[in-house]
Amino acid sequence: MRKVKNSIKKMMALCLAAIMTLAMATTAFAADRIKTGNLTVNVNEGNTLKGQTIKVYKLFDLSVSDTHYAYTVNADYKNAIATALGLSKEATSEQLYNKLAEYKENPSGIQKFANDFTAAALKAGTAETGTS
Repeated sequence: MRKVKNSIKKMMALCLAAIMTLAMATTAFAADRIKTGNLTVNVNEGNTLKGQTIKVYKLFDLSVSDTHYAYTVNADYKNAIATALGLSKEATSEQLYNKLAEYKENPSGIQKFANDFTAAALKAGTAETGTS
C-alpha cells in the first residue's frame, strides 16, 4: 500500500512539473505575439515606393491585461499629436485617442491629421520612430 502511495505521489509530481513547464511556454508565446506586428503599405496602381523612404511614428503604446487594453500616448509625440488634432497640450491619452478615432471612417481626415502631425513633428525637431 505504501509503495502504491509513493508511486502515485511521484507520478503526480511529474505531471505537475510537466504542466508547469508547458504553462511557462504558453505565456512566452503570448508575450511574443503582443510585442510584434505588421504594417502593410499599399499604393495605387501605377505608383511605386521604389527609392522612397517611409518614416514611421509610434504614436501610442498599447498595454494589454487579459482581455482589456489601453492606449497611452508616446510622450515624444504628444505635443505634435495635440497640435495636429487641435487639442490642448494638456490633453490626456484618452482624449487624444478618442479624437483620432473619430477619423476611423474618414480617409481625408486621416490624411489631414498625417500631414498636420508630420508638420508639427518636423517643426518641433522630433525624430521618427523608425524608417523603412
